[in-house]
Formats: sequence, structure tokens, C-alpha cells
Amino acid sequence: MPEEKRGAPRFVARDRILVCYPEFEPIIRDLSEAGAFIEDRRPFRAGQTFRLRIPREDGVIDILAMVRRVDLGHGMGVEFLEMSYSSREHLRQLVTHVSPPA
Repeated sequence: MPEEKRGAPRFVARDRILVCYPEFEPIIRDLSEAGAFIEDRRPFRAGQTFRLRIPREDGVIDILAMVRRVDLGHGMGVEFLEMSYSSREHLRQLVTHVSPPA
């Protein structure tokens, strides 16, 4: 058995622990109540569904989204498929606070 060279023992996580790397953190470029364009150099494939979570001071907007368009190396256009009433209201508030299109 190889000699342990770590300075501290490692343990297996029992629950999921999320991490964000700042250089890989996707951002929303534009947003509507129906969808968004997410800048991410590693977009999902067209047709894939995923949970999109937008953190807010008063909670999290949790949306089931589907990738509709992929711009390789830049990001993806997504359609919002479903969300709770509360998430829809928070999204509506967020959309009213972003700048209108130029």
C-alpha cells in the first residue's frame, strides 16, 4: 500500500458540496420572463434540460430550463419551462430591474 503523503486526512462527502470557480462561473447576458442567454464557455447541448438557480437576497429563483440554442465557446440560449409561483414573481421583479434592450 502506498505511503500517505497528504498533510491531513481526506473524508468522503456525504452530501453534495457545490463549488464555483470564478473563471468558470456562468453569467446571464440577457433575460426575459420566458428565457435567457447564459454566457458559459462550456454550454450544455441543445435540447438538454437542467435546473437553473438564480440567487437573490430574498431567496433563490429555481427554474426548469431547456437549452434551445448553443453558441459554442460563448454560451447558450435557454427557454424557461416551469417554476413555482414564488420563483415566477421573483423573476418578474428581476426582469423589471434590468436595463431594457438597446
